[in-house]
Amino acid sequence: MDILKGATKSKVTLLKILYEVGFNSKSSFNTAFKKHSGSTPTIYSKQL
Repeated sequence: MDILKGATKSKVTLLKILYEVGFNSKSSFNTAFKKHSGSTPTIYSKQL
């Protein structure tokens, strides 16, 4: 979540973030992110 907050300024892609934090698939990352935060990474980043 902290990376996404900073990513809006640096234009880091979600794909780059998910690999950086150790996920190998977008669907696994989205599922874990939603379980933790209550929203998808895309929705979360648009709300910032």
